[in-house]
Amino acid sequence: MDIDSDQEFDGPSKSQRKREAHQLQDLGTRLSSCTEAQLRVLQLPEKTIKAIAEYNRLPNSHGARRRQMQFIGKLMRKSDFEQLNTALERLERTEPHKPKPLSQSKQWAADILLNGDQDINSLMASFPHIERQKLRQFYRDYHAADPESQHKIRVRLHAYLRPFLN
Repeated sequence: MDIDSDQEFDGPSKSQRKREAHQLQDLGTRLSSCTEAQLRVLQLPEKTIKAIAEYNRLPNSHGARRRQMQFIGKLMRKSDFEQLNTALERLERTEPHKPKPLSQSKQWAADILLNGDQDINSLMASFPHIERQKLRQFYRDYHAADPESQHKIRVRLHAYLRPFLN
């Protein structure tokens, strides 16, 4: 293979382009924790805001979130990275850090394990396609289990409810 020493490379190397792509994806990850109102303050394009909302909605199955984050990184190539990063840092400093509210499925799981049939009936009224028998079984298993197993049951109940509620 004969390489001419006269040849000059046009633009950044492949490694540099990959580093920049990863920086954009990292910025996208930080943006995914922002609310829609905060994203609008940052003056992101509508397509990017929708892509971030889609990322937050996706389950982490079969690499869906990873692919969506790569897409967000691609959309952000058109944006000014430095300006957006500075604006996001300013927004993060001014916004008070509030604890993230429980997701709807985590809240329902906690309520069901605490109150049993009362909250199961409330959930069934809103979401009739959920199996009552499974919910009651989770409740019974939770109250019969030791504390370590209770945590596992709570996680399983949350995972069961997530596709129906979030």
